[in-house]
Amino acid sequence: MTQPPRIQQALFPMPAPASEPEAAVKPKREPGPPRALRASTGATPAPKTKRAAPTAPKGASRPKASAGADAKPAARRATAPLTTPPDVTIPAPPSAFVPFELAEYRGYFPKGTQLSAIPEAIVDLERFTDYSPQLGAAAPSLELLILLLKQELQWAELRRSTEAFLVYARSMEVLTWKRVRGNLDQLDRVYQAVVAQHPAFGEKHRGLARLLGATKEIGQRGAATRKLKRAARVAEKGAKQG
Repeated sequence: MTQPPRIQQALFPMPAPASEPEAAVKPKREPGPPRALRASTGATPAPKTKRAAPTAPKGASRPKASAGADAKPAARRATAPLTTPPDVTIPAPPSAFVPFELAEYRGYFPKGTQLSAIPEAIVDLERFTDYSPQLGAAAPSLELLILLLKQELQWAELRRSTEAFLVYARSMEVLTWKRVRGNLDQLDRVYQAVVAQHPAFGEKHRGLARLLGATKEIGQRGAATRKLKRAARVAEKGAKQG
């Protein structure tokens, strides 16, 4: 069995989640006098009166409710700071490894309850002094079983930390590219104006021209695709109404 590579969790620095603001504490209402005391003193509570709603003068338009009052809360936006990626060396799979179809091993993925029970089971197995006499020759090798259980815990921990780091890396990649696109759009406007007057400038900076052109082409294709989808939705809606 292959031992999992050693990768320390400290090599995967991820920003700590922002602390949530404390909920405002409502002031407690001062309790009134007990009902029995009110009865003995003859005091009666003042009748509740409804306040009349203020009426607007004739001809005056009612103020419109602010859009933020009834609007649903906006989706949570990413606010992670843009930083340089950490200096982490991700080991490559062995050259002899051939990926297989994981769906064929669907029933062999360990559950959380099984993984949480492994450490205590290892302690019990390592305490055995009479494993073979007690369980017989039909039991698996004690040394091999302990080794396999330890390797399973190591692979499971490596998978969890790798998946968490992958989510972090993808998030930072998207946030960084969003800022890059904003700068490229700004640069493209200036670049096209300069190239229109000095065509040799574009020939001199072909790499930059290729990047700007690819970004612009992808944006145009995306806009065309969205336009076609909108037209298809309108046509589908008209067909249903007709």
